[in-house]
Amino acid sequence: MSSGLKRAIIFRTGSLLLIGVILVAALSGLAGARAIFPSLLPLLDESSLQYVGAFRVPNQDGDGNSLAYGGYALGYDPLAPGLFLGCHDLDQTLAEVSIPAITDPPQTASILQDCADVTEGRLPLVDDYLPRLGGTLYYNNRLIVSAYGYYDADNSQVFSHFVSSLDIAQVGDVDGPYQVGSQAGMAAGYMTTIPNEWRSSFGGPALTGQCCISIISRSSAGPAAWVFDPDDVGSADPVPAQMVLGYPLEHPLAPVETQNDYFNLATRMGGMAFPSGTRSVLFLGMHGTGPYCYGTGEECNDPVDPYHGTHAYPYVHQVWAYDALELLAVRNGDKQPWEVQPYAIWRLPEMDSTGGARITGATYDPVGGRLYVTEEYGEEPLVHVYQVDIGASSIFADVPSTHWAVTWIEKLYLNNVTGGCATHPSLMYCPDRNVTRAQMAVFLERGMHGPTFTPPDVAPTFGDTSGHWAENWIEALKNDGVTSGCGNGNFCPNAPVTRAEMAVFLLTAEHGAGYPPPSATGEVFDDVPSEHWAAGWIEQLHAEGITGGCGGGRYCPGSPVTRAQMAVFLVTTFNLP
Repeated sequence: MSSGLKRAIIFRTGSLLLIGVILVAALSGLAGARAIFPSLLPLLDESSLQYVGAFRVPNQDGDGNSLAYGGYALGYDPLAPGLFLGCHDLDQTLAEVSIPAITDPPQTASILQDCADVTEGRLPLVDDYLPRLGGTLYYNNRLIVSAYGYYDADNSQVFSHFVSSLDIAQVGDVDGPYQVGSQAGMAAGYMTTIPNEWRSSFGGPALTGQCCISIISRSSAGPAAWVFDPDDVGSADPVPAQMVLGYPLEHPLAPVETQNDYFNLATRMGGMAFPSGTRSVLFLGMHGTGPYCYGTGEECNDPVDPYHGTHAYPYVHQVWAYDALELLAVRNGDKQPWEVQPYAIWRLPEMDSTGGARITGATYDPVGGRLYVTEEYGEEPLVHVYQVDIGASSIFADVPSTHWAVTWIEKLYLNNVTGGCATHPSLMYCPDRNVTRAQMAVFLERGMHGPTFTPPDVAPTFGDTSGHWAENWIEALKNDGVTSGCGNGNFCPNAPVTRAEMAVFLLTAEHGAGYPPPSATGEVFDDVPSEHWAAGWIEQLHAEGITGGCGGGRYCPGSPVTRAQMAVFLVTTFNLP
């Protein structure tokens, strides 16, 4: 592999994290650590979940296995894209279906993977009485699968999580089960990833939880969540996990045998989501809103559930919304897991609850911002889709929702690339401030050499960088062949980076030192003739879809690059989600 290609690969993968280490400091002219302020992110409310529609799941797969009465263990697969979901409840196998366009009437998904025993016969190792698949999570090209005992009367379950390849029919690739956390009945269910901007604070990249399953004394009387690292499943046993939310029976979310809006023994949970760009952790499930009753459906006046057990008819699809800062207080030892209360609850009226309202699965697409929800359905499997809309909250006070670059700027924040330019009196981005050549030196060197890279202390070779805060970074950039200065033996560290210079900087970092762009035609932008010194670079930047110019068929090569424009360049060049 050529050194240029190696450098390009390092920059594309590493810089997504590494540029963020220095963006705030560099853009303010100081070489120091950046700050991220997730506490300033908005809380979601009922208006934040916009119903998109639904699609159907085939009644059976290609081998004739039934998918009716399934939909549990729902998990999003970003590669297909598709949904992992449980097949017929009696089988406890897993399939994968496509995600079709949402239309009216609903389309039917395609089978991507037929029903298969993803645990390869190991499910009884979780519990020997009616073990069930609890949840699935795609993480780093592996599939994490949780499982629980349906009726663990002696509270003996210890192990809960498996790991498999994404090919659920492949034999010999499953590992587990492993213990995650100290209480399987509170951890062996739904899972979701933690947004990038929160992972450092939580000390992990994902959450796993379980709620309100049979034998409530071994489960949680309300939503539960543990922080864990899915990469540890298969390499550590027990897998380290910390509870950040949970309600043991002696500390329920609400009195368990009462009629209330929060929890009773008829409540069930289907899944959770932690949408990026927000402070909200959402749990989705079924709640009984009527008088609590234990008995048969007839005895409890429950027309939709005839069986003996817990009842609270009528039932609703419901969201329990928690503030992530409250969960952090638990992680940091300032609160107990049961002291946290939801800041809001609301119903999902778009889903028909006339036949009951049990949500068997819910999963979240963190890139597309969509929630997928399955009901406990019969012969006609249906998946409901909600779009998470963070609205016009705008992360930065000086970047309103109407700002032309708001999408790119907020992506920089959500990918930990920037914490803004100021925090008082509120979080600011300074979108119109120019980017200097010194700041660009730091960006590129960190991107090419890694997060711990410190440039060697060398004598300056430019006539205008001695004593400058970025002196050594500038020298390193020169030694890497990315720059030779601005002319006359100078670097012009405090000069704003022009749009022409930006083209050279970005493409050299992307493709490696010595990269020659194709010859210019002079026919792409009206103000960039073929003889312009950066014409080839500018046209290649356009060819790669990184820029469309500054408007009116022009590129504006001599104009300075603002922080807003920088956001667009970085997000587009490095494919930030």
